[in-house]
Amino acid sequence: MPRKRITDADCKTAYDMREAGETWKAIAEAIGCAESKAKACYHKHEAKLDKEQYAKNDGRPTKYSRDMSDRICDMLSRGKTIDQIAAMDDMPVQATIYDWKRDHAEFSEAIARARVDQTWAWAEQILTIADDIQQDVARNEDGTVRLNDKGQPVYIKEMPQRTKLRIETRQWIMERVNRGDFGNRQQMDVHHHFADKDDAEILHELRTAAEAAGLSPDDVTALLSGEQAIH
Repeated sequence: MPRKRITDADCKTAYDMREAGETWKAIAEAIGCAESKAKACYHKHEAKLDKEQYAKNDGRPTKYSRDMSDRICDMLSRGKTIDQIAAMDDMPVQATIYDWKRDHAEFSEAIARARVDQTWAWAEQILTIADDIQQDVARNEDGTVRLNDKGQPVYIKEMPQRTKLRIETRQWIMERVNRGDFGNRQQMDVHHHFADKDDAEILHELRTAAEAAGLSPDDVTALLSGEQAIH
């Protein structure tokens, strides 16, 4: 009996069935070949898709690897953003990085750890941004500092606000990604204040604070339930 000639359509069927959770036996029966041939069909179509995706992404990496994961996380931990990394010619596009993060738990966990290190890198950046007054002065076409009629440097009016925005944007993210080191200190102090106290001690302090504020028990109950705002 002559062997069945496997077509590209058979390979696509094998790929689609396997991705849908079908067994190799069921796939082999569907396309009329041995299980080993069905596996070969699957991998052939997988390679074709990888090639198409690679071309679509201008030759950027599309297949997940531990080496690429380590490189991305290393750059994140040194302060670069996903957007900056994805802009590099030899790095995956942004969508690919997020696909890997969703599909590979170890990559997602590694990124989470790198994000914490990233906040410390940004803390260093904040010092550099705050200390770099060179960005605040206007410059001539040849790069020299522009001077006014009195021979004093001309400052760009918008730069202090721009510098403030750059610093505060980093701080906002740092507080949320790394609360342990950069979170709201007042909230942390309240947490630690009550951490070692039992319920009776906490209740006593709350009652004392409420009385000092002129609040009745009903007022406290309403506040805790969210029914009343503090004025």
